[in-house]
Amino acid sequence: MISSRLTAFRNKLNKTQQDMADYLGITRPAYTAYESGSRNPDYKTLEKIADLFDTSIDYLLGRTDDPSPPSKEKINPNINIAYLDGVKHELTPEVAKRLKEDIELFEKLKEQWKKEQEKK
Repeated sequence: MISSRLTAFRNKLNKTQQDMADYLGITRPAYTAYESGSRNPDYKTLEKIADLFDTSIDYLLGRTDDPSPPSKEKINPNINIAYLDGVKHELTPEVAKRLKEDIELFEKLKEQWKKEQEKK
């Protein structure tokens, strides 16, 4: 399952196997082995692939047919943005929406920073 999904995503992004290998920090033959199904990526590599393709590891592994990545709400629906440091803050809907957007922006910037650090 993973081999066909890797190939489909790579083709969708117009990437070569060499592009993928370079991104993952492995050789082209190692990446080719993932797509042929003769070798499986380790968990850290799966994380990088899922991030690049904006999908979930579960989708890559065939555990789900939904390619969309899980949202923060799906991951932990019990988190309430009004509770910070264990204290409930009274937030207007507008402030709560803005705070959520800021947190999402922070998460994206953090991921970009991590990717830049991996390239060094």
